[in-house]
Amino acid sequence: TARDYSVIIKNPPKDAKDPDAWRRFFEKNFQAKVAAVTVGVDNDLLVRTLVQRREILRQLELALEPGTSLDVLTLARISSSIENRRNLWQHLFSLAVPGIPELFARLTVLTARVQGLAQQDYAVKNVFVTFAREVTKNRILETFSLGSLEIRRNNVEDLHRRGLGNLCFDGLHLLKVREPEEPGTVRWKDLNESTMIRFLQMLVAN
Repeated sequence: TARDYSVIIKNPPKDAKDPDAWRRFFEKNFQAKVAAVTVGVDNDLLVRTLVQRREILRQLELALEPGTSLDVLTLARISSSIENRRNLWQHLFSLAVPGIPELFARLTVLTARVQGLAQQDYAVKNVFVTFAREVTKNRILETFSLGSLEIRRNNVEDLHRRGLGNLCFDGLHLLKVREPEEPGTVRWKDLNESTMIRFLQMLVAN
């Protein structure tokens, strides 16, 4: 699995968003062939909003005739038509059980929220690095097997004196490198403990 070839950096600098910089760091300092880098950012609210928006779209797909377009103009036309035909009881019923007009209104709000959140600048939360060989991954883990206290102290000068300066990203930040969890144990919806990357913003267009 990918876990067999990957490590997770749990304390990256908050502005270290360039995957190529991470690739260069490992390849230059440890002669490690890097296959992939995934930079996770702290965009929990954005991801949560995207999940909500996807759920509304799913509900609309189930409520509409098969093959109906989900573009804004089509949904607006259908919603307006339904609202115009509703009687008093149907209006009251819609307060308890949202129909297509209510779902469309919610979708509009969520879409605007996603667009706003997608423009924010998010801090890096963690970084996944996948190597070409499992033996390389194990070597990296062994190299970075420092104690938590030493990592928290981040005594860069002492590390350089001991010949361990290559463990510091940009020469300034001692990294906490660990083995990642199995993919099945990552709770992607528990957003304070998960990592979702910026490509999720592409869902805005769907």
